[in-house]
Amino acid sequence: MSLPPLLAPEEIRRRLSIIFPKGTPRHNYCVGRAAMAAVYGSIYVGAIEGADRWAGPARLVRLSDQRATSLTSDEDREAYLRDPEVVGKRWYAENSRETIRDDTIRQSLIPLGAFIERGDIATNAQNQGYALSIGFAHLFDPNLSAEQFENAAALWRAANLSPQARSRVAMMAKGAATGRQPVLVTLPNGEARRLDAGPSSLIAKAVVEDFAQRYLQHPAVLWISESGRKVAVQDDELAARMNIVIDAKRILPDIILVDIGTSADEFMVIFVEVVASDGPMDGQRVAALKTIAANAGFDVGTITFITAYWDRDGAAFKKTFATLSPDTFAWCATQPDILTIIVDGGERRLRIRDITRLWSLG
Repeated sequence: MSLPPLLAPEEIRRRLSIIFPKGTPRHNYCVGRAAMAAVYGSIYVGAIEGADRWAGPARLVRLSDQRATSLTSDEDREAYLRDPEVVGKRWYAENSRETIRDDTIRQSLIPLGAFIERGDIATNAQNQGYALSIGFAHLFDPNLSAEQFENAAALWRAANLSPQARSRVAMMAKGAATGRQPVLVTLPNGEARRLDAGPSSLIAKAVVEDFAQRYLQHPAVLWISESGRKVAVQDDELAARMNIVIDAKRILPDIILVDIGTSADEFMVIFVEVVASDGPMDGQRVAALKTIAANAGFDVGTITFITAYWDRDGAAFKKTFATLSPDTFAWCATQPDILTIIVDGGERRLRIRDITRLWSLG
């Protein structure tokens, strides 16, 4: 059989970074060097869906620059399929095969529809193998022009990424595109406010325009502050009607939202810390805000605390999530449907049954 044409390894990696933009599930695994080796090795031995040829882990870790540049004839490739001999300095050590198989292919690329797995033998069998799905393999055709490739990649993402994943990708792209421009925030009452450029303002915009509309019944914004304790929004009239005193000289949270609800029993105040780098709702911060809130006239029993991030893969989330206080929430702008609840189950003696009952209410 005629084997598919080869694409240079560096071009494969470049295309992977376009096919899988930031925000794609397990992004780093999908665009890394191991993903490049998996794609190149599959094309090298003709492991394409429908061909009944398979690129097992051994065939992927024994590739080398010398093979990719000098041993590219159909005869060389067929020989490698039969006996994957190492020539020159290999890309990966022999004990890396499980990492490529599990982290890159099985947990990252197969769930996205990029690879298929041979299903008639055990996962860890010696002749276990993988192949590129037909549509994904087409994206590495050397004859595609730049425009044809971009269009094909967009169509592939639309067909294979979930709506949630596509939304996250779009949010990540939006953040990259607007990161240096002032951010216009539309408040629940229709008024607009301009915030300084920067990642914190993008998160604040998402909190006001998405989180508040998604999770609150009748939202209002009492307060938005920016870096340097600059006040961007302060609704003194609404605060006065609620008998709440907002003192800009105190160390207040980045955002104060109010859910007016439809009755007094549904009234709630939401303190939000926007975390682009640091400053989450840890225990010390929550305790301080409860004291400030009580002194300002808030009913502490109606207050809840949110830490808002841009993305769960971001450095800020990874750095601060472990420090979040119990009885608070974490929310990410790029995955707005997910609201994480931090609960001290030991203190309250919660059972899994109690928590899953909350899900059943939805």
